[in-house]
Amino acid sequence: MKKIILLLIGYLILISCSEKFTEGEETGVITDFKKTGLFWESWEGSLDTGYKSFKFSIDNDLDEKKISEIVKQIKRSYSEKTKITVVYHEVFGKNLFHNRGFTDCFVDSIVINKQSKLIENKTKK
Repeated sequence: MKKIILLLIGYLILISCSEKFTEGEETGVITDFKKTGLFWESWEGSLDTGYKSFKFSIDNDLDEKKISEIVKQIKRSYSEKTKITVVYHEVFGKNLFHNRGFTDCFVDSIVINKQSKLIENKTKK
């Protein structure tokens, strides 16, 4: 009877997990971006929004083409110090072993804010 109750509780926990627990956008400047991991390597980054630091991961479950596209955009933004908007979703319970990334906030897409670079260039002149 105890096994049945434990299995039922485990099942309920698993079905209550959500792939898109939260969806959102954060805008700022990339302050840290690296590939890291002991068992599963993943791309991890940090975005300075001006009032807080937003940590994100690139989902290892994405196809390689999508991962390389996102990595290329982030690296370009990081080297040029331009503002970007990170469109993301947060998972609940679907990343227990951190095999998809270290954080539970996964990048869906990147929007590079071209105006921030123009403003920065005008101030340098």
